[in-house]
Amino acid sequence: MKRIFLFLGSLPMAVATLIAIGTALAFGTIHETRFGTPAAQHYFYRAVWFQTLLIFLCLNLLTSALRRFPWKKHHAGFVMTHLGIILILIGNLLGIWFSVEGSLLIPEGETRDDLALPQDQIWVQPENPGTPFSFPLDFSTTPWVHEVNRTFTVDLDGEPLHLTVDRYFPNTLIEEEVVAGETPYPAVLLELNSVGQAPQQVWLFSRDPERFGFRWGEAHVLLIELTREEDLALLEHPEERPKEERGILRLEFPELQAVRTIPVEAFLGKTVPLEGTPYTLSLKEYFPDFVITDTGPASRSDSPQNPALSFTLEGPEGKEAFLAFALHPEFEERHGLSRKIHVHAVYEMGGALPSLPPALIGVVRTPEAWRVAMTSEAGGEQRFLPLAPGETIEHPWLGVSFRVLEVLPNARRMEHYRVKDNEVKQQAIHVILEQGDRREEKWLLQGEAAHLEWDGKMVVVAYQSATQPLPFSVKLLDFRKIEYPGTSVPSGFESDIEVRDAGGRRLLRTISMNRPFTHRGYTMFQSSYIEEPVEATILAVRNDPGTPVVYAGFSIVISGVIVMFYFRPRKGGKVK
Repeated sequence: MKRIFLFLGSLPMAVATLIAIGTALAFGTIHETRFGTPAAQHYFYRAVWFQTLLIFLCLNLLTSALRRFPWKKHHAGFVMTHLGIILILIGNLLGIWFSVEGSLLIPEGETRDDLALPQDQIWVQPENPGTPFSFPLDFSTTPWVHEVNRTFTVDLDGEPLHLTVDRYFPNTLIEEEVVAGETPYPAVLLELNSVGQAPQQVWLFSRDPERFGFRWGEAHVLLIELTREEDLALLEHPEERPKEERGILRLEFPELQAVRTIPVEAFLGKTVPLEGTPYTLSLKEYFPDFVITDTGPASRSDSPQNPALSFTLEGPEGKEAFLAFALHPEFEERHGLSRKIHVHAVYEMGGALPSLPPALIGVVRTPEAWRVAMTSEAGGEQRFLPLAPGETIEHPWLGVSFRVLEVLPNARRMEHYRVKDNEVKQQAIHVILEQGDRREEKWLLQGEAAHLEWDGKMVVVAYQSATQPLPFSVKLLDFRKIEYPGTSVPSGFESDIEVRDAGGRRLLRTISMNRPFTHRGYTMFQSSYIEEPVEATILAVRNDPGTPVVYAGFSIVISGVIVMFYFRPRKGGKVK
C-alpha cells in the first residue's frame, strides 16, 4: 500500500500525467478545428477518460503534498501551490459536470426567458392543443457520419407516427434547380452586370415573399405580377389611377357552395349575418398601407400601397380572425395557415397598385405580356420596354446593364441538398414521417420548421436548438454598434438590457464586449449581433458552479508562489 502511495505522488507519475493531458488537449484542439466544438467536447474535454486524467492529477498532487507531512514552515508555499492547482482541477471538473452554456438572441424591444443550448433537438407539435414532443439529437458530435437512421415515435390521435432521421449533413450545400411546371408560378432569371464586377445571375419568383426582389447596390431588383392587363397602363401612368376606394370582400364557402360579396365602405366597423350561411361577419379595420410595427398592425400612409382588411367570422366552429390583402391574395396559402372555418377570402380593390420604387430594375408580368421597367435614382422618371429574352439592356440612369435570360410563367423550384464538408456550420437533416400508408419526406436546416398537413390536420416538425428556461427574463432596450471614426468597421458593441425576476425585481444594465453582467449565477457576455431586418443582440450565457473554485485556486497558487520565495530555506546566509 505504501508503495502505491509513493508511486501516486512521485514526480515521474506527475510528468507522465501532464504529458498525457497536454497530448489530449493538443489532439482535442486539432479535432475541434476539423469537426467543431461539440465533437471535441464529446471525444476529449467531456470524455470520461479525460476526466479520469484530471482526477488522477489531483490524486498525484494530493499524495505528493501528504508525503511531506508533517509540514514545516518552509513547506507552506509548496502546500499552497499544490492546493491551489487541486482546486483549479476540481473547479474544471465541476464545470464539466454541472455547467450550463447557451446563447440569447434578442431582437430590440423583445424579451427572452429561455436559453438556447448547444445541443440540438427535433421537435414535433401536433395541431393545437396537441402535446409537443421533443427528442435530443447528438449528430454534431460525429459530423463525419452522414447516414444516421434514428427513429422516434409520437402519438398522433391515438395512432403512432414514426419519424425517422436518415441523413445528417454538418455543412450543407443547397443547389437550386428551376424547371417548367404545371401550376402558375411566374419566375425570371436575370443576369446583372456592373463595371469591375463579375456578372451575377439570380432567379426571381413573383409569388414568393422572400424571392420576388432584392437590393443590388443602390438598385431595387423586382419581379412584379399584375392580375389585370389594364393595371399595366395604370402603372405606367399613375396620374390616371382612379380615386381610392375600399373595394369589396368576397367570401367563398366551398362546402356550402355559397359566395357572399360585401362592400367594405358600407359595412366597415359593423357586424352582419351572412344570409344563407351559419356565419356572422365583423369588418374590423381597413389598412391602406399595411405594415407590422412594434405595437402591432398599422398603416404607413393613407395611399393604397398595400391595402389590407381585418375581419372575423363566427359560426359553429367558433370565432376566427382573418387578414386579407388586395395585392397578395395568396398570403394565407404561402404561410401554410390552417383554418377551422373553411372559407376562401378575396379582397378586391380596383385602385390598389404598388408604386415603382426609385432606382428600379424590374420585370412586370401581366396575363398577356411581359415588360421591363426601369426608374431613375430619384424615382421621378420611368421607362417601360418590351421584354426580349437574352437582349442586353443598358439602364439609362444607373450605369449598369442586365439581361433576362429565361422566363417561366409556370415555374417549379427544386432544391438538391449536398454535403459540403464535415465542418459543423449549416446543419441539415432529412426527415421521413410515416403513419400507416402515409409517408412524407422533408429536408430541414438547423433552425427551420416544416408545417405538414396530415389527414386534414397541421403537424409542425422543427429542427432546432434545445432550450432551458432561465430564472429571469431579459429584454433588449437598445443595441449600439460603435464604429472606428470615418469607417464602417465596428470597434465595439453595447446592449442595454432590462432583467426581471419572477418576483418583479427589475435591473437595468449595459453589457459590452469587455463588461459582462452576472445575475443569479448566470454570466452574460456580448457575443455578436444582427443588424437587419431588426437589430438584435446575441449574448453568450454561462452558469458554471466551478468558476468560484477555479478563481480561489488561482489566488492560492499566486499566494503560494509568493510564500515559496519568502520562506525558502537558507544556509550560511546563502540561498540553498
